[in-house]
Amino acid sequence: MTSASESILSPVKAKKIKMAVGAACELCGREYPLRDLEIHLIQGGMVTPRIVDGDMEQEILVLCPSCHHAIHALGCPKEEQERLVGCRHPEIAEGIRDILSRRSKPYTPPDVDLEQIFYDATQIDMIYRVC
Repeated sequence: MTSASESILSPVKAKKIKMAVGAACELCGREYPLRDLEIHLIQGGMVTPRIVDGDMEQEILVLCPSCHHAIHALGCPKEEQERLVGCRHPEIAEGIRDILSRRSKPYTPPDVDLEQIFYDATQIDMIYRVC
């Protein structure tokens, strides 16, 4: 199952954001392996143009699985989540904004003849020498 945050954030950006917050949950403060931290969208998972194109740094939190589950299960008010974002150190907030503002270059595959490459790779030209 893909979450809304995963659909608008590349895995590379998500990893960099987790590193920017020090590989720690922004709610409980405990450190976790990057693979265990989750990106939470404050807007309840609604992907709007404002979130995608605007200042998304104000709309996300990095949480451990327990805190992420608790926020959803207990219905933590949006205002409380925004207050938590507001407590971020300015350098961390700037780092996240920088990560989110980078645009990856479009990939253009090389113009090659795949059949010729396959043919060349599968041809074995062996010379046996008798000593």
